[in-house]
Amino acid sequence: MANITALPFELLFDIFHRLDQHDLARCKRTCKSFNETAQQIPLPSLTLKLHLNQHAWKFARYLLFKPEACDQLKELRVKWGVNTLSSSSYNISVRRWIWSKREIRRFRQLSDSPESPASRLTPDTFKTIVLGIDAEALVPFILCFAKNLEYLKLGDFETYFWERHSLEDDSKLPRRSKVLSYFLRHADHGGSDISVLEDFNDVTTRYEDSEYSDNDSSHDDEGGIFHPSEYLALWFHMNMGEPGDYLPGLANLKTLIHGNDELDENDNWYSVNIWNAGFLINLLYLPKLKRIWIDRCGTCAHDGRELEIAAENIEGKSTVEDLNLWECSLRDRDFIELARYTKNLTVLNLRNQDYSGLIDDAASLVRAFRKHNRKLKLDKITVEGSTGVEAFVDAIADGRYRDDPKVTIVRSGDEGLDYHCRYDSDSYTDNNSDYEGDSDSVSSEPA
Repeated sequence: MANITALPFELLFDIFHRLDQHDLARCKRTCKSFNETAQQIPLPSLTLKLHLNQHAWKFARYLLFKPEACDQLKELRVKWGVNTLSSSSYNISVRRWIWSKREIRRFRQLSDSPESPASRLTPDTFKTIVLGIDAEALVPFILCFAKNLEYLKLGDFETYFWERHSLEDDSKLPRRSKVLSYFLRHADHGGSDISVLEDFNDVTTRYEDSEYSDNDSSHDDEGGIFHPSEYLALWFHMNMGEPGDYLPGLANLKTLIHGNDELDENDNWYSVNIWNAGFLINLLYLPKLKRIWIDRCGTCAHDGRELEIAAENIEGKSTVEDLNLWECSLRDRDFIELARYTKNLTVLNLRNQDYSGLIDDAASLVRAFRKHNRKLKLDKITVEGSTGVEAFVDAIADGRYRDDPKVTIVRSGDEGLDYHCRYDSDSYTDNNSDYEGDSDSVSSEPA
């Protein structure tokens, strides 16, 4: 039987093309022939497993010297790998990744070179990666090179593991920065050794002597946006950029799934992992985004603090056509504010079962989004499990909107018990041209 290493390139290429990315990576380390053949296989999709068998770190090590490996990457899925609440997975999660000196020097080159897209990452992010303490920080690192990415699923993120390491920390740092702060303060924990940072110019442990008042919030060590203490900020949020200046991997993104879209209405959604809804505007303005699915963001933190969704000096409207917000701790005014930044919506799904008390008037949300989106029909809107049509029927049955000039009620039946309601959305203005909303008919029985 012929040795597989002696097979011609064409046959090896055909075999390798059928392998998944994990097996392909193993082949690259087998021998020179396998490595040269595997290098020719494009990488159209990748599932990045965080905190499991150090898979994400291994891919980052490969990418470190071959950033072109992401040139053909179209789909990136992030999986959190393990249940971090179990004792066995806890031990897996805390294992640090150790870089070689050559690899650390390469990181310094990337962080110092203005031509490198990775130089956009915050200092905290680089420190976290170099220390090998949080694989989640590798997500924005990969996005620096995946310039043709069209689909990104961030997955069902978990923060329980890192919260264990920050319970003694009273500061108001966002949880991802607490991870770095903890390891910088406890060099002997888990074999951590901050001497690996000596190849970097800035080896500060600035958090160690920082003082935060009760009213303080925080961001990365570069300052910037401040967050209430009980909000979560992912490394992805801290590095993604803003309108006109996004990471390369977000420039061509068409679909973003920020959460777990595989759950349905019967699943348990409640979670303490609420991330800062202040990042929503930047996500909506990704330049080529068409569909966005988000869960568990919020403006109402568990400690009672609140923030407002707003953007300054932002031009134009979002390109998003399909907007889905599930189990977000958002108030009526937050949804209405978000509507101002939209223009192209054709589908809208708002489901806040666990935070339903924050929505007082579903019909007002329907009106706000229809005001700014000329193609958005009532039957393409879902709020709290009800269609846009049902939201207006319920509101009118409660005695609201009957005096609204945009609402016309036509009674029918022998005793007038049935009626039809026609709702004309408010005028839409864009580039000095007025849009008069389409009419939709709804029907029910009055209260």
